Amino acid sequence: QNGWRVAAANDLVLLDLSSPTSTPVYLPDQGNLEYEVLVSGGYAFCATNNGGDGRIRIYDASSPGSARFVREQGGMVGGLTWETLLNYGNYLIAISSARPNNIGHDVAVIDRTNIHALVKIADIDVPTFDANYGRISGNLLYLTSASSRDMVIVDLSTPTTPTVLGRATMP
Repeated sequence: QNGWRVAAANDLVLLDLSSPTSTPVYLPDQGNLEYEVLVSGGYAFCATNNGGDGRIRIYDASSPGSARFVREQGGMVGGLTWETLLNYGNYLIAISSARPNNIGHDVAVIDRTNIHALVKIADIDVPTFDANYGRISGNLLYLTSASSRDMVIVDLSTPTTPTVLGRATMP
């Protein structure tokens, strides 16, 4: 991001790629692990297993050399850690293959307009599919799974009601 490597590696770590002598900037440990990071709008959003409730940590990364922890918020979904976070305008698209209480939460749409009060506005389960990764192109989210060869396409045009458009088995 803008010449900086931002990595979720146990803790959030930043490295200035423009200098061969730069040293990593390790942000103070907030406990547990950061698994996934998405940098957007000057903030780094990290999925963490702290609490096991779909928790997201937010860091101010607008000045990467002096990035700082802002807050974390859980309560999105009990019993899981997001595996992938994607940017979609004012929204985070959170993906998980976990099925707490045998209920899937393949895709959640989280309004990040107010970083002090993230709001989950949609949460869908794709039947017999456990999403763990995705890519967005335009309004379409392409999901893959580590447990099958299927790819699922989700329409994000209306973020409050994402719609599964189709599914295909890849060779």
